[in-house]
Parts: sequence; structure tokens; C-alpha cells
Amino acid sequence: MGRHTGSSAAVGGWAAKPVLLVLLAVLASVMIAFAIRGLMATADSGTLNTDPSAVASVAPSDAAAIATDAPEPTTTDAAAATSAPAGAVGPPEELTACVSEVDSGEDFASAAEKSAANWVKHYDASVELNAGRMTLEEAQEEWAESKREGPGDMERFDTAQAAYDEVFGSCAELADTDVSQDYADDAQNCQERGEALALVAELSQPLNADWGAHLDFMQTKEAADPVDYVADWRDDVADAPNNVDPYQGAVALLEEAPSCSI
Repeated sequence: MGRHTGSSAAVGGWAAKPVLLVLLAVLASVMIAFAIRGLMATADSGTLNTDPSAVASVAPSDAAAIATDAPEPTTTDAAAATSAPAGAVGPPEELTACVSEVDSGEDFASAAEKSAANWVKHYDASVELNAGRMTLEEAQEEWAESKREGPGDMERFDTAQAAYDEVFGSCAELADTDVSQDYADDAQNCQERGEALALVAELSQPLNADWGAHLDFMQTKEAADPVDYVADWRDDVADAPNNVDPYQGAVALLEEAPSCSI
């Protein structure tokens, strides 16, 4: 009987072990379930993303919305850095107008110079021929070259004069204008240059008229009396310096005049 009792106790002890194992397994399952649920909650909150494709799957509209949240570039600072200093004042209109007159006057003076050079070359050949310092052949070559340039001289002179006449007078207006100290020297230089160019323009016109008249005169040579033609030509040669010399004096003054710029 005693052995039977001891056997029963042993059986009872082993029977209790499966129950304990079952309880441990259940407990482990519960703990695993809570751990998984915690991971899922973390993923939903955005703190964990184990799917690399999630970034690439952002809709275009969402991407545009993100882009519009970024600050836009601005050029305000750059514009402020390059803007003129406060209170800066440009040259007065009278000065810029005088500069335009001077520029046009320079073109006119250049045209007059070409016309004068050919006229002097033409009549000076007769002076040199009569003085025995040039042969007839050499004189004829000078006459032919200058005569060939004559029509171009007339056209160039007339064109330059027309352009100059449109702006002439601006430097005279500048003389009556109060100019700030910043542009006082420029204004003075441009006025002086403008006056020198005006004198060249004025004195080049009689000279150019003499040259133009002789170009027309040469067109009558075939029908003219040779003696009368030569006599008239000699008179023209003698009178030519009356207009050439003052012009050349004005050119000399222009070379001494200051330049004009702003």
C-alpha cells in the first residue's frame, strides 16, 4: 500500500509539468503578439519605414506641394547691390545734346577735310606747274586724280552738313545752362570743342563751294574758248587761298581744342 501511494504522488508531479509548459507557451505568445503590435504602431506613426519603395511612390501632386513649400529665390538683394547710389544724378540733357552736336561736327569736319584736300591738290598743281616745280605730266596726273574724287567730295560734304545742321545750336544752349560741379569740366570742354567745330564748318563752306564750282566749270571745257577758259582758271587759282587759308586756320584751332566726352 505504501508503494502504491508513493507511485501516485510521482504521477501527480509529472502531470503538473505539462500544465506549466502550456502556461509558459501562452505567455510567450502574448508577449510576441504585443511586440508585433508595437512594431506596427511605430510604422504607422512614420518613425520606421522598412519599405524603400515608399519614397518613390509619392504622388506627383504631393511632390509639387512639397516643392512649393520651399522658399523662392529672390533678386532683391542683387538688384539693391547693383542699383545706383542714392542721390546720383546723370549728366544734364543740355550736355548730352552738345556731345551729339560735337560728334556730328566731327563727321562734318572729316568730310570738309577730304573736300579741301582735293581742291588744294587740284589748284596747287597749277601753282607748281607755273613755278616750274612740276612737269605738265605730273600736273595732269594731279588734276585727273582730284577731279575723279570731286563728285564724292560734294556728296559726302552735303550729307554731313545736313546731319550737322539738325543738331547745331545745342552747345550754345549748354553755355546758358547751370551745370553741376560733377560735369562742369566736361561741359567746358564740350563747349570749346563745339565752338571750334562750328568755325571749321562755317569756313569750309566757301572752300567747298569753290571746289564745286570748278567741278562744274570743267564740264564746260569742251565748248568753251580755250583762251577764256585758261584765263578764268588762272583767276580761280589766284583767288582760292582767300577761302582756303581761313579754313586751314580754323582746322589748326580745332587741333588745339579739348576733346569732348562724358
